[in-house]
Amino acid sequence: MSKKEIWKSVPGWEDYFQISSKGRLRKVRFSSTGRIIKTTIYAKHKHGIYLLLRPCYKRTYQAVTLVRNAFFPTFLKNKYFFKDGDRLNCSIDNIVHTEVKVVRSDAVILNKTEGANTCYMSIPRERWKDIEGLEGRFQASSQGRIRSVRIGEAGKRVPVHIMTLSKLNPKSKNLSVYLHDGKKSVGFIVADLIHDTFYPKLKGRKYKLKDGNSFNLKSSNIITLKGPRRIDAKFKKSVISRLRSGESVKDICIKLGVSDQSIRNIKKSMKK
Repeated sequence: MSKKEIWKSVPGWEDYFQISSKGRLRKVRFSSTGRIIKTTIYAKHKHGIYLLLRPCYKRTYQAVTLVRNAFFPTFLKNKYFFKDGDRLNCSIDNIVHTEVKVVRSDAVILNKTEGANTCYMSIPRERWKDIEGLEGRFQASSQGRIRSVRIGEAGKRVPVHIMTLSKLNPKSKNLSVYLHDGKKSVGFIVADLIHDTFYPKLKGRKYKLKDGNSFNLKSSNIITLKGPRRIDAKFKKSVISRLRSGESVKDICIKLGVSDQSIRNIKKSMKK
């Protein structure tokens, strides 16, 4: 049996909590002594429960789940049992893993970015920039987040609220967000906002996500593609106004940097 107590950071909560080889949890942020967190006993299954808190985000985990994620990351999908039968004894010496894999999705794997979208705390190396057209109201983050702001003293941006990202269209893979421009709420594709904010010279160009993960919207994960710009609702509206003012298709192609076929398709949609 291990005599020395080993402490490891809780995955996804590295700056806030540590779990020990004996199943004890301690707080490391805003605590110089590492305050030990008390365990709550879940009466139905007699498991030890920990409530983890950080700004604007809280989550409840079984003590055994935290121990397994920190000390047995390669056995998370394996079934396990307690050597002495006591579910409150979450020491690493008391947790035995079997070779049988979990068939159902009941293996809890802590995500390192869990809760990041709604947490007010800044993520390491995170940069914020004003979204064009919504300056002083909303900002985009290099880590793929959107927040509302207000203008404070000396024009300084003061964070107000982290926006919740969701799929407005169930059939679409893209995350979207509604932002209020002062008159009405407008839906935006989050990846479009991140791309155009951090690559202003390539604004409107088509892009792809490096790893193909539609939830990883970091600016470093977005690659701009060569070729004509993407056709979104805002761009389509500007093309229609130019066509109605009498500009030729050729002039619009040169000014906006798009193919003539794209402009002709928009012109056909006007006639319908």
